[in-house]
Amino acid sequence: MAEPIASIGSLTLDLPPSCIEFCPAHPDYFCVGTYNLERDEARAQGDTSRPQNRNGSILVFKTKDKKALSLVRHADMTGAGRHLIETVVQPSALLDLHFQPSKERQDVFAVASSTATLSIFRLVPANIGKSSAVEQLSVVRIDGIDDDVLFLSCAWHPAVPDLLAVTTSTCQVYIVGLDSSLQPKFVTKTPVLTHDLEAWTVVFSPFVSHSDGSGQTTVTIYSGGDDSSLRYTSCLLNASSSSDEEEPVQVPYNACRLTGHESGVTAILPMPITNADGGRIVVTGSYDDSIRVFSIVDPSEVFGARRAKCLADLNLGGGVWRLKLISQHTESQDGQWAMRVLASCMHAGARIVDIKGDAAGACEISVSARFEEHKSMNYGSDFQLKEPLLCVSTSFYDKLLCLWEAGSGTLGA
Repeated sequence: MAEPIASIGSLTLDLPPSCIEFCPAHPDYFCVGTYNLERDEARAQGDTSRPQNRNGSILVFKTKDKKALSLVRHADMTGAGRHLIETVVQPSALLDLHFQPSKERQDVFAVASSTATLSIFRLVPANIGKSSAVEQLSVVRIDGIDDDVLFLSCAWHPAVPDLLAVTTSTCQVYIVGLDSSLQPKFVTKTPVLTHDLEAWTVVFSPFVSHSDGSGQTTVTIYSGGDDSSLRYTSCLLNASSSSDEEEPVQVPYNACRLTGHESGVTAILPMPITNADGGRIVVTGSYDDSIRVFSIVDPSEVFGARRAKCLADLNLGGGVWRLKLISQHTESQDGQWAMRVLASCMHAGARIVDIKGDAAGACEISVSARFEEHKSMNYGSDFQLKEPLLCVSTSFYDKLLCLWEAGSGTLGA
């Protein structure tokens, strides 16, 4: 195995970082969410009747030019050559943060919090020096869920604008719709998926289908839980319904439960790749230190039946908390495909993982690079698709943020 990569810059943050993402609309900027559990002396002495209080922040960074790559704290607005880091204090801890993929909305991001809120923000770099670069647009709450429940993760649909999903510490998964002003339009009245333990992660399939004449759109949603299961189902979105009259999301099938993970499922990466048998390629990460590749047929294609198989797996040396697609390539002629993925591997640091396969179901996984300077849990990592690939990774308890280069983001390089 190749030697670990050395960092080219690092910074110790004020609070533990829990999530990170570059802004697609402003690719030199990235946001970090932090999670702080306030110390309570009485609770520490055994008084569990006292509530746990948490707070956090959104940090805005800008990477410097290639000649002097580093991360610096913006101490004042006049410092020559300094790049802004803005701290936007939040009343709750932040557990997940994602920018919307729709082209018209790529400066909009959602944040899941420790007090059962999903907040929608816009990143506006033009405001730097005049007002906050982070504008809050709306807050989504779910009826019947108290503010002592944690929203553990959130995800935008990659093809349906303004559609999100959120998971809870009470084991549930909900779908949320926003209107054209990014205000709450609907929340499913009941969960679309339910786990036996905490629902750690959620994601939508990139595949959608539209029914002729009915105005319905079919989407597939996957979630991972502490119950060691991947659960998924297909849902119908009713474009013309209102939240007062008809449920905007229908779930016509019972959820499918996929076993095979030896611990909690914490990361899911569905790919726009279909095998010859109709299975979609879905990559997962788990507390059991392994990354796996599955072929899963959408329930809507097989009347709700579970049809799935594991194609490959590899132990990465640490719990696989998050997966980010760097690049992919598909050969339409022979059905061969390949992808490069950035994996946040908790106590093992970060990995660059290459996965190759074909339409017949052959698949292999290998590690092409690793970063191991973190001294605690690496929960969040992201990248700029430059040459060489520029990565930023974080670790929780030591509050460390590191900048490093990892060769090429291009497959085969």
